[in-house]
Amino acid sequence: MSSNIFLPFATPHYGGGGGALFAEALRRLIHDQFTIGAAFVQQFVDMMKINIFAVLGVLLATVGFTMLLPSLGVAVVNVVGFSGSGVVGGSLAALIRSSVYAGYITGIFSWFQSFGERAVLASPRTLTLGGALLVIGAGVFGYWSYRKMQRRFSVEKEAAVDGKRPLGDDDSDDDDGHHPKQNQPLIKR
Repeated sequence: MSSNIFLPFATPHYGGGGGALFAEALRRLIHDQFTIGAAFVQQFVDMMKINIFAVLGVLLATVGFTMLLPSLGVAVVNVVGFSGSGVVGGSLAALIRSSVYAGYITGIFSWFQSFGERAVLASPRTLTLGGALLVIGAGVFGYWSYRKMQRRFSVEKEAAVDGKRPLGDDDSDDDDGHHPKQNQPLIKR
């Protein structure tokens, strides 16, 4: 009996040579998978090196916006007229209550009224931190966008100086009348 418990068909009981071929194919498959995985990780790292400011800017802005969003919801509900003391007289909420509900309040209106009475704004420290993160994140992302645009324009300028067209340009905006298809002979059948 063979001591190879993972590949029992590589033993002489199963024909011998076929098992060795299978073992080699399995080894190659595993090696290729690790090679593909390593290439993917390397490609991801290279992409992150190029776009780190974009990722960082979006991450900071998202965290800041997430910190501000609950307080923004409370502020909107308060502006509409749902406050901690109930519906504010003369507000949009009071107009809706008197014209639509006529004293019998239920459903979404009662939910907003309850939310307006119980909800509070975040602390000033949280609001300041959230606002700062949002502004810094937007600034970092804007810096990345500006630098990317500068690199693109410098490549296009160098290509124009060298007489080459930048990649992705089409012929629709040519003013010199030269189109590559115009120099081809017409074939009439």
